[in-house]
Amino acid sequence: MNLWLTLHVLGAILFIGNIIITAFWKVSADWSGNPHIIVVAARSVLRADLFFTLPGISLLLLSGHMMIEEQGYSLWQWSWLSASYLMFLISGILWLTILLPAQRKMLQLAQHSRTSGAVCDDYRRTSRRWNIAGTIATVLPLLVLLLMVVKRLP
Repeated sequence: MNLWLTLHVLGAILFIGNIIITAFWKVSADWSGNPHIIVVAARSVLRADLFFTLPGISLLLLSGHMMIEEQGYSLWQWSWLSASYLMFLISGILWLTILLPAQRKMLQLAQHSRTSGAVCDDYRRTSRRWNIAGTIATVLPLLVLLLMVVKRLP
């Protein structure tokens, strides 16, 4: 098996595995309604992004670009590859502009909620925004994975 392909698959596992499991942690913590659990989950989500999501993205981009070079593909003509890059880019923009700031805000709000023992409405609103953007930012890479496997547009 090609080294770049191996690194690409590893990157996909780290990236997609982490975005799915961190969503599970976050939603499960929210369902508990316990600010202490929410704080632990929020911290864990931020750490997991640092230790798994970012390395996964790095491996995907590095190995993907190396395979593009080896295979002679072009990003400038519409194909499964350019569609994949577009969806990956949109997911990344959502993560950087909505999800990361919301994660930090939710952590702060949950930490303040620990003193009152109840989750505040501002946390719930921020969490709802995170859930919506997070769903889109998770579905898009899953579609990219599908395109990478079938290597064609429907």
